[in-house]
Amino acid sequence: MKNHILLAVLTISFLQFSCKKKEATPVESCDVVIKNGRMRNPYASSGNHLRVKPSKYCKFYIHNIAEYQALENKGIYLQSLPMDEYTDRIDFPVTTTAQGMLFYGVVPSGVDISNFSHEFLENAFLPEKTNANGKVNGSGLGLGKTINGTVKFMNPISHQYSMLGGVKVIVKDAYKTAVAFTDQDGNFSIEDEEINSDTVQVLLEFSNDYYEIRTLNIAFLQAIVFPNKYSLGYKKTCGLTNMQIEIGPEAKNAALQHSAAMLLSLNQFKKFAVDNQLKFPAKRMVIWNAIDAVISDSYSTPMLNNINISSSTSIDGLLSQLFGIPSALTPLLRDIIGDKLPDVYAPYYNANFDHVPRGFIETMFHEFAHASHYAQAGDAFWQDYIAYIFANGGYGDVTKPGSGMIQLSEAWAEDLSNHCAFQIYGDSVYIRYSERPPTSFIPYGVYYDVSDNVPDNVRNRTIDQVSGYTFPQMYELLQPNIRTQQQFRDALKLKLPAQSVAIDSLFAGYGL
Repeated sequence: MKNHILLAVLTISFLQFSCKKKEATPVESCDVVIKNGRMRNPYASSGNHLRVKPSKYCKFYIHNIAEYQALENKGIYLQSLPMDEYTDRIDFPVTTTAQGMLFYGVVPSGVDISNFSHEFLENAFLPEKTNANGKVNGSGLGLGKTINGTVKFMNPISHQYSMLGGVKVIVKDAYKTAVAFTDQDGNFSIEDEEINSDTVQVLLEFSNDYYEIRTLNIAFLQAIVFPNKYSLGYKKTCGLTNMQIEIGPEAKNAALQHSAAMLLSLNQFKKFAVDNQLKFPAKRMVIWNAIDAVISDSYSTPMLNNINISSSTSIDGLLSQLFGIPSALTPLLRDIIGDKLPDVYAPYYNANFDHVPRGFIETMFHEFAHASHYAQAGDAFWQDYIAYIFANGGYGDVTKPGSGMIQLSEAWAEDLSNHCAFQIYGDSVYIRYSERPPTSFIPYGVYYDVSDNVPDNVRNRTIDQVSGYTFPQMYELLQPNIRTQQQFRDALKLKLPAQSVAIDSLFAGYGL
């Protein structure tokens, strides 16, 4: 599912061109996509024009996420096919052999790869052209040429393009990979004197220092080894200024659409959390998007990477019990992912190849509300919460020992997510969700009724006369020892002694 060649898939408008061209040369010549045929192998010998310390082009046999990350940390950018074998196909799954998963990459001079399984293919040659300062000069981006642009995503709730912060934009020529991250306004800028080719590959990767999105596919477990990555194809370097990259209906790829939607919802919730004095997990969030709900159609927030469960027995149990992965496959998946278990699991469907349902983002707000609760309540609370879900195959019911944690946490996540969506989008539908909650042993709406200032009926059984206690104030009550709604109610009464009777009446109306 990763490393797609999305040729002519993204709407990319090159609004400005800073290279000099002859009058007869059309502007469009700077926006070149190699759709067919193959790019010349840039690692073949080019006569005597050799770098003083040549790079090495190698084939790697990767076995797990740890090896992949270790190589990229050494500056070796890995791809699943040799550059000269990319065509206009969309999907390029990783090839798996008895020796491991195949990847290709350029090893910078002086980098030690002796501990990794690999084959040397060729030296990387570069025409020997230098400027007055001795720097290598080429016909492309040399001497400080800037690459910049904006990444946007068609928001299914607002029906407008939203700027997409936190995307890794990768520009790769034969010898060098340059990287930048979009800022909160979706803008990026890359300036690198060592990118010299006149044609480069442009890619988007969904990872940075606070999140990484991976795709889970039971039919192809190896796909989860690296974060979701998509190629825009090969572009002429003179056309890489002010790129307007829009992930919209034309991007007929469900994995790309849902990666963008996941990142947008994460960015929006993190800002909401800051604005409302809510905590968020300190460690990087590992997110699994599951193609066609291959293991479960239920979203979940187990926070396993943040909790850092590393024993093989525990991991196998989690994979089979929490996600329903067949027990025969769990050792294989564990060997690939190591301890990179998901904090969030979210299914998506290939049928939604040209759009993301608005409910996907709304549900992600619910899951990130759980993540915020975890940040407040801590590991011990969340491990017991996960254990309850294992034991009961989900929420269970009010008769199950420990169901109080479900009542407390699920109601909180639903009410807070509606509050978040209303604050971001201003749509009163989210208030109505909280005012008319579904009938369930989980008291959806109770936190909203504590916060609002409007007396109303609660399930036609009592009058809500509790008011004025905000979501940030309620969040402070969600300490590790608060594990049931009754304990939350008692803590609330200590904070609002003048409303004790009203609080008891409100919670009684929810059957608590």
